[in-house]
Amino acid sequence: MSSAGAPRVSTAELDRMRQAQAGMEQVPAGPTFSESKEHVAHDHAFHTAIMQATGNGVLLEMYQSLNPHMPLARLYHGRGVAELEQTRHEHRVILDAFASHDAAAAEAAVLAHIEAAR
Repeated sequence: MSSAGAPRVSTAELDRMRQAQAGMEQVPAGPTFSESKEHVAHDHAFHTAIMQATGNGVLLEMYQSLNPHMPLARLYHGRGVAELEQTRHEHRVILDAFASHDAAAAEAAVLAHIEAAR
């Protein structure tokens, strides 16, 4: 994943990331899709805002084509409600890095998030 978006992230992109994060922080999530779909929608919005901030249309298109499979993968591979607070924390770290326009911190935070999801 490219962290190129952090140095040039726009105020509007940061606002979308903040709104998505706030939504994730406020909604409860449960072990079934119906109990988690609102959280998943906010999670999708957060990741989409990051992809848009990179300015890489190919990366955004790849993310959008893979995204329908992400919630299913979480359900089948144990990355779900039990890790909800960890995911929220990882997102806060990513958001802080983008808000400070720190490419190195954004790259490290995104890689940590990806590794945790593995």
